[in-house]
Amino acid sequence: MLIFFAIAIAGFIIVGGGALFGHGNGHDIGHGADHAGDHDAVVSVFSPRVIGTFIMGFGAGGTIAVYSGTSTMAASLAGVGVGFLLGLVMYLITRMFYSEQSTTVVRIEETVGRIGIVTVPIDAGSVGKVEVQIGDLRRDFLARAADRTESLARGQSVRVTAHRGSELTVETDSEVS
Repeated sequence: MLIFFAIAIAGFIIVGGGALFGHGNGHDIGHGADHAGDHDAVVSVFSPRVIGTFIMGFGAGGTIAVYSGTSTMAASLAGVGVGFLLGLVMYLITRMFYSEQSTTVVRIEETVGRIGIVTVPIDAGSVGKVEVQIGDLRRDFLARAADRTESLARGQSVRVTAHRGSELTVETDSEVS
């Protein structure tokens, strides 16, 4: 019984230590090929959190089975069952939390073709600011008029036609039609 109890304590230390010292700060997830702002994070069944929970469940299940009077082999099988069940629950909970995360990363390429509102007037040949909505996010970007001789007033509706670096090129929305 003591060996199963020690295994349960070791699993608890792995899970508890990870919670205290942060092994779950992204090290137990995998990402898709594009790391810039993706939210297709995949939780691994081999993460320290899931493995620690399995070990803790194995030890606890084995301890309870031995205490109930079963043989060591039956206690081991009970431990595997409890460990697998608890590890699966931890995996599903962790996966649920990661799937609910969102990102505030907006790729500048996503602005092209969208409608925006001038928030800082764009004088002829100079830079102003345009607010563009992408999904639920509204972001301000530096912007120039496509026609460098044109001025765009605050509150005017514009369409993003291109970008150069972090600066947008915009034209009045009526020009697009």
